[in-house]
Amino acid sequence: MDYSKFTLDNGTEIYVLQSPLWTHTQASVNFYSRNDAGNGAKALAAMLLMKGTKNHPTSQAINLAAEREYGASIGSSVDVIGDLHSTSFSFQVLTRDALTSGQKTLENMVALLSEVICEPLAREGKFNEEYFQRKKEGLLVGIRMQKMDKGKMAKEGFMKTAIGEGTPFTIPKAGDEEYVQALGNAGCFSAYERMCLESPRKVFACTSLEPERLVGVLAEALERMSPVYAEASISNPPEKNTGSIVEMKSPFDQSVAYAGFAVDMPEALRERQALQLANIYIGGSAMARLFTEIRTKRNMAYYAYSRLDPLAGILYGFSGIDAKNREAVFSIMADEITKARNGKISKKGFEIAKKLALSSCRMAMHTKESRITALASAVLLGRMDDLRDYENRFKDVTYEDVVRAGALIQPEPIKYCLLQKE
Repeated sequence: MDYSKFTLDNGTEIYVLQSPLWTHTQASVNFYSRNDAGNGAKALAAMLLMKGTKNHPTSQAINLAAEREYGASIGSSVDVIGDLHSTSFSFQVLTRDALTSGQKTLENMVALLSEVICEPLAREGKFNEEYFQRKKEGLLVGIRMQKMDKGKMAKEGFMKTAIGEGTPFTIPKAGDEEYVQALGNAGCFSAYERMCLESPRKVFACTSLEPERLVGVLAEALERMSPVYAEASISNPPEKNTGSIVEMKSPFDQSVAYAGFAVDMPEALRERQALQLANIYIGGSAMARLFTEIRTKRNMAYYAYSRLDPLAGILYGFSGIDAKNREAVFSIMADEITKARNGKISKKGFEIAKKLALSSCRMAMHTKESRITALASAVLLGRMDDLRDYENRFKDVTYEDVVRAGALIQPEPIKYCLLQKE
């Protein structure tokens, strides 16, 4: 995946992916901070910035201004990437000259995005109070709804068991209910000011335009922002609480079981790719080992898959089950992952996993979002070699590579079960 990198005088880094096939330009301005208890204030500030600016005093006015640019879109979002928190402001707009009749769609959308970030509806260190209260309640509703999703609650409980509650790798991207409930308007505005003044800033974009042209337009808007003094990077994977076994009761009508293993994440690209293929072999599809052994053969679960979290350094299996089957499912998940660790991997299963991985890579490359996500991850991890021949990045990985990669999985499991109501 080829890209161009530019650095503005104020330290803002801009990464551009270019293709003549695209008719639209998509760009996001990302502010990074360490994942902490203040995530709720950051999330609420991102929502409030989209409620209005001095020239466009309502969210409807902002969206209407974007619509006038041939149906462009604009928005904000927050995310957690390892132990980093990301606050993003993005737009997508038609920029192919032959289709815009000379209208300066790019220039207009960059100016609008800059206005959203730099000119909020605020006075004397506070956002508009009515908007603040409304959005705060909306954020609280969203946090409470998360607690009604058994899949998300089970994963959160497992990660806290594996890594420890309150660590930067386990804090929710929108914060917790208690923090947001106590958050005041001035505190939220202070979080916004810290974002603008202190947070490392990176821009990722996809376009059919010449990268220099896009950067020239972005520079006019971004140079008004404060200098960047810090660098954004994801920390090394944390220590794991191996050997932990935790069961938690819940109001749900289904249990969710997790069995995870710490992983020594390798530095070499081919070894990282081999480890990813090992995970796909273990539980990456309905043809993988976990689904086959737990669901297909024994009908003991509703689903059974595995995931590799390279940022946290852990590989885990998870399965929706009836509580009575949890010990048997724990045993099967641990056995299958241990078999892979010991090199007991079937060649047929390897071939299926490799074909699935190659197909997924090629499909993902059709969307600008997937390309930007891959580019941003490589930049934040400092692993630009991840982008090398991205569409075919598993093609040279051999069966022997995957067998060797299995040995990177540590022997002691971490078990967690979110128990259904009795």
